[in-house]
This record gives sequence, structure tokens and C-alpha cells, in this order.
Amino acid sequence: MSNIPESTLQMAIVQGLRAIRQDPKVLGSVFKNEKASELDQIRNFFLTKSIEFSVNYPRGEELKIPAIILTMQSDVESDPVLGDFLGNYAPQEMYADTLGGHGASISTISGLNTKIIGNIQVNYTEEDPLTGVNTLYWNSIFTPEILKVFAKAPSQSYTIHVINGYGAGQKHKVTRIRSNSLDIAGSFSPQLDTSSYIDIRKTIESEHSDGQASRLYTEDAPLVQKGSIYEARYALNVLGSNQSEVIFLYAAIKTILLSQRKYLEDQGLQGLTIQGAEFSPKGEYLPNVVYGRSVNLTFKYPFSFVEELPTYSAIDFEVTTNHTMFDPCTTTTFRITI
Repeated sequence: MSNIPESTLQMAIVQGLRAIRQDPKVLGSVFKNEKASELDQIRNFFLTKSIEFSVNYPRGEELKIPAIILTMQSDVESDPVLGDFLGNYAPQEMYADTLGGHGASISTISGLNTKIIGNIQVNYTEEDPLTGVNTLYWNSIFTPEILKVFAKAPSQSYTIHVINGYGAGQKHKVTRIRSNSLDIAGSFSPQLDTSSYIDIRKTIESEHSDGQASRLYTEDAPLVQKGSIYEARYALNVLGSNQSEVIFLYAAIKTILLSQRKYLEDQGLQGLTIQGAEFSPKGEYLPNVVYGRSVNLTFKYPFSFVEELPTYSAIDFEVTTNHTMFDPCTTTTFRITI
């Protein structure tokens, strides 16, 4: 599906800054060459300062600093496809997220929900032929540690992520936990084996979720995806009241982008490259003392839409037969119902 880069980048940066506030120890590794007193100043900055995020520049009197301002530098069609055809589209995936409740939920700086336990080897998975329930059995050496984790928060919802081996890339919500296995919602495709490894993470619903997404198309609707690939250049302009604030924010943004590269790629922002530069703020802000630096991003992303094809219930045929050159023509009409 189509991607709106502004929304993806804003979510990544805002949630990344929130994660730093919740667990500021990452600052110690980013600013490891700073003195202890300066590191305390950096932590205090992120814990106490309100950092504004704006898509494009606000009006001069509305600018609050420190601020991060996202601007688009260019957006060029780079890889056009024949007839703008990107492939057929599965209707069961087509929902309208009218309440914002089904976007990516980020709770850590890496763009993923909090990992409870990781790198667990799978023994095997199977589907019950009667109920259709899919069950995962893990290697028994992990049993004590897994059950200990589940016992600490029995009401917490969990999601498994297949991180390596056969079936890697799948993600399923856990519906039931047993002493040596767990059930999932949906089904494994393909089923997992001993080459597969999983992470178990918290399932965190979006903060703005108040209902279910609305289905846009029926399951049997014939859909095609049309669009093209674009190469975009965006700038994250960092503004601060002094040089230190700008340096702190600049480093934090690079850390967030690097740690969330996989999340951004999963959202469609491919081949992301990051480049920094000094820049001069817009003229209307010059009366104020404003320092700035920019983080420039280049990436490709798909822009597409779904088109519903017309459907037909029957085809009418008309056949005209000329028996001889002297006989009149005979016309037969018939219908084939699809």
C-alpha cells in the first residue's frame, strides 16, 4: 500500500524521543565521550524540555524551540512501471484506519514493542485439524525461563516474532500459553521447525485505538494495485536556543533513525541514507537567537492506490450462421453465466 513519508517519519521520531525519556541510558552510549556533568545536562535536557515537532515551518510567532521541523526537499518518480500496475491486491488486507488504532505501535527506540524474551528455538508447530488452532512448541530447555516471564504478568498480551530460520518474518498474537507451548491467532505459513527462532514481545495497542478498522472492500472484490516508486529527499531541521541543544537533538535523531532503520524499511522507506549539514533558519526567525542543523534523508518508497475492477455475472454471445449463399442467415443468441 501507499506510504505517506511524513506520517512514518513523525511517528518514528516522536516515539523514539519518548523512548529515550522512558529509558535515558541510551544517552550514555551516544555521548560516552562527555564528562559526567555534561552527561547530566544532556539527560536533564531530554527529560525536562518540551521538544516541538512540526511538518513544515509554522508561522513565526508560533515557533517554539527546541524544535524539529520536517520539510520535503524533492519527490521524484524514479522507477515507473508499465501501466502503473504494481500487482493484484488481497482484499482482506484493505482496511480504513478511521481511528488511528491500527498503525505501528512503537514502545522502544528500535521501533518494536518491548521484548520480553528472545532468540527462542522452536521445536515444531502444528495445526489442529478439527479446530484449526495453530500451536507452537518451543525447545524444552527454554521452558523454565519462558514460564517465569509469563508468570510475572499473566494478564499481559504477547506477540511472537519469527526472527530467524524457516518462516522468518511472521508475526502472530499469542492467544493461549501452556507449560510447553502456546497458541496463536491465525496460522503459520509456512509452519516452523527447529531452524526457526522467535522473540516474544509485549502486544501494545495504539494509544488512540477506540474501535475496529472499517473494511473498504468485500473479500471477493477484484482489486489491483496501481502506482509507482518515488525517490524522496526530506530534511529534519533541528532548531535550538544554543549550540548545545542543537548538538544533543542532532545526535538523538541520528540514533533514532539508525535504530529504527528496519521499522522504516518495513513501512516502505527503502534504501534510507542519512546526511547532516548546517543550515540557516528562515528569515522570519532571525530576530530570535536560533541555532540550527539539518538531518537530510534520501530514500525510495512506493506510492500506490487500489482500484476495483468491474465484475461481470454473465456474457452474452450472438452467433450468425450462413448456411448457403442462397439461404437466409440464422442468428443464435445465448448467455453464459459466470
